[in-house]
Amino acid sequence: MALANFFSKTSLAASQILQGYDETDFKRKLNTVTIEIAFDGEAVSSPEGIFTLDLTTRLLARLYPNLHINALDISAKNQKEKLEELAKSINPIISLNENVPFASIIVGNSLVSREGLVFYTGSNEWVVSFSQNHPVGSGNSSNPFGAGAAACFSAANLFRAIFKGQLVNGDLDDSFSLSLINFQKPDSEECVSFANTSIDFDETFLVGLGAIGNGALWALTKLSNAKGCIHIIDPEKLDISNLQRYVLATQDDVNEDKIRLCSRYGVPGLFSPFKGTWAEFLTKRQNWNLPIVALAVDSAEGRIAVQSSLPNIILNAWTQPSDLGISRHYNFLEQPCVACLYPPKTGLQSKTQLIAGAIGLPEKEILIREIVYNNSPLDENWIREISEAKAVPFDELKSFIGMPISVFYTKALCGGIITTNSNNQQIETPMAFQSALAGILLASELVLQVCGLRKDNIETMTRINLLKALAQYLNEPLAKKQNTTCFCCDEDFRLAYKTKYHYEENEK
Repeated sequence: MALANFFSKTSLAASQILQGYDETDFKRKLNTVTIEIAFDGEAVSSPEGIFTLDLTTRLLARLYPNLHINALDISAKNQKEKLEELAKSINPIISLNENVPFASIIVGNSLVSREGLVFYTGSNEWVVSFSQNHPVGSGNSSNPFGAGAAACFSAANLFRAIFKGQLVNGDLDDSFSLSLINFQKPDSEECVSFANTSIDFDETFLVGLGAIGNGALWALTKLSNAKGCIHIIDPEKLDISNLQRYVLATQDDVNEDKIRLCSRYGVPGLFSPFKGTWAEFLTKRQNWNLPIVALAVDSAEGRIAVQSSLPNIILNAWTQPSDLGISRHYNFLEQPCVACLYPPKTGLQSKTQLIAGAIGLPEKEILIREIVYNNSPLDENWIREISEAKAVPFDELKSFIGMPISVFYTKALCGGIITTNSNNQQIETPMAFQSALAGILLASELVLQVCGLRKDNIETMTRINLLKALAQYLNEPLAKKQNTTCFCCDEDFRLAYKTKYHYEENEK
């Protein structure tokens, strides 16, 4: 079997979006299809084509155990070996075969004939293009954003094709072009040449290097003409389950700090990584002047914590089971802040109630409350009780002996080793193409903002559902709510923001 060693996390992600999910059937479908990534000399001679091929391989190798990486002409053969090595670095036991493909993703200008589905994908600067009927080509710019988005849209169509019967309205896209500047379809995209763009990040902040952060970092590492400083903040190490959707990570990165990815792939001098939380970063920095912050965290609490430190501008990327998106927060005084999007919920269970329910021991919530408070490690007896309650083999859990229960809760659930019921839903686990696109959009918005490339105003939120064909309208307006309990309506916070950034009321 060539399924990756992080398949349990893949299974968890799929179970959240496929109706009537059955793991045995899911494995069977994955094991019985071969997916072709085909490309020609035109693709490998184009920076955008190389970007699309790189991310397509990174996405597909995480899910599909059988790939056929196919150079369509002699001039493309050198790239074939590189992409095969990349696929193996993600899943060392992947099968690289030449079986008849269920579907083919074609990058370049070659028209091919196949028995199965054919998806042509490519880009031109900020525009992503997709077709089932004809080649779309790849531009010659160094712009990674349309190229990266192209990989995500083609991977999403492939997933919908294989699992169509388990998705609601999971029809395939026919042909489209989409501008990442205004998120509109043909005849309305803006043409902004990346070759003439000077990218100066000055001092910028990316918070979170999880799945979305990986997508953002993938794009940012492709910017050869950038300068300034991007502070990247994340406190965690990368574990094997993260490989399910961390597009930059390979097997060599397991058990390493996530911020190590910055030095492994980054543009020299552009990234300033910090291992720690946002609060720890600010404590060490001793400077709360924050011109622009890109948020790639996975919780409302994390987003609100960053908003409470009053950055001048916040760009916020998110995923959820059905869709993904980006929200733009340019002015704390006049527009909705990040906290406006995540109002407090009532009637929620406490942390210890969630943990107790998730591990199958709700009757021991009081004891769990005590060990959480004391940060006590779990002994063998606790692990055996959890093993019995959740019907998970003890051998799969024994490595957690000695860990605090809060760490066990995060790692075991996020790793897909144990599952929860509907009353104890764990952190949502998106598919790789969803997280990657959210990250690419975040990095794209960051460059558009620091370079001033978006000439016309855009709505606060853009939302994309990769589990359906592309919708006609992707942008959504959001109005600032007055007289609420949100701290963007609090006069002390408003005064602090105005003082920090020299704003006057109604100043845009």
